[in-house]
Parts: sequence; structure tokens; C-alpha cells
Amino acid sequence: QIALYADHVIAISKDNAARLGLIDKVSVVYNFSEVNENPINVRDVVGKVVLYVGGDSIIKGFLTLVDSLPYLDEDIEVWFCGYYRDNNKSSISMLEKLKNTIRGLMPMHKKLLRARNIILTHPRAKVLGLRNDVSVLITKSTVLVSPFAIEHFSRPVVEAFSNARCAIGTDVVGMDEIIDNEVNGLIV
Repeated sequence: QIALYADHVIAISKDNAARLGLIDKVSVVYNFSEVNENPINVRDVVGKVVLYVGGDSIIKGFLTLVDSLPYLDEDIEVWFCGYYRDNNKSSISMLEKLKNTIRGLMPMHKKLLRARNIILTHPRAKVLGLRNDVSVLITKSTVLVSPFAIEHFSRPVVEAFSNARCAIGTDVVGMDEIIDNEVNGLIV
């Protein structure tokens, strides 16, 4: 459809452009990144903090990160930012409650529920939820982690670099476009 109706397409990464398969019609324009207005100071870092900005999205690696919590050193804290569904909210509609009940029968949903409960009770996990100050959180963290499960452009990685922080990403297509392994971060 794009080939038929578009004269030109703007992609957010070279990987994204390649997946479209329209080399002659595509330009790459990387996402903008908010830069903290205050000078970055190493003293802003609050300890050994890993920042994750993906909510409970499976494709963004939420389950992988939760599964890694028992293996982290005891002095490392993981901040979880983003949207985390709460099936126990009393304010959700009957239709949403019905949807949640049906979802609860699915194995992947059960894994998500288990993972959400883990981050709420794990001593080294801190759930920050949806935030509009990600740039500030990046400057207070040690490293940003982007454990994607599938190919995906990671704007938080670009934001981390804009705020003088390194990033750890998974070895998925496109991540090597923004993370230079062992130079500005790690690809694992």
C-alpha cells in the first residue's frame, strides 16, 4: 500500500527503512531527544541504578528484565518506567474487567501478571510508572537498559546518549545501528 500511495516515506531508523523495502522512496530521520537543560553532573547519579522505560510490554523486554532480577548484585536497583496494567483497579469498567478475566486464561497474560507482582515486591525493583521527566531520570541513573525481544527502534537509548549515559540493548536487528558495542554501551 505504501508503495502505491506514497511519494516519499520518512523512517525513524535505517533498520525501519530497510523493512519497508522502498529504498528509493525512504529518508531516515532519527527521533528527537529531549536533553536535560541542567549540566550533567556525576553526583546526580543516585547509586547503581538501571533505568527501564518500556512498561509491561513484552516486545520491549519486560519479562526478560524481570527474570534477570534475581541475578543482579544486591547494590543494583532497577527503576521500571512506563505503563503497567492493574487488573485489581476498582475504577475499571465491567467490560475491561471481563477482558481481563479472558486475558487471565491465556498463558502469556499469566506470565505478565506474575512479572508485575514480582516488580511490586522485589527489594531491588522500583516501579515509577508513567513519567514526563524521563530525561531527569536518565541523568540520575547509571545505565539505561533496552532488552527488546524483537527488532524495534529504541528512542530511550538515544535519550540516554543525549544525557551522557550508556545503554545496554539486546542483540536484535537495528540495535547495532544506535549502540556501538563496548563504545557507548553493550549489546548482549
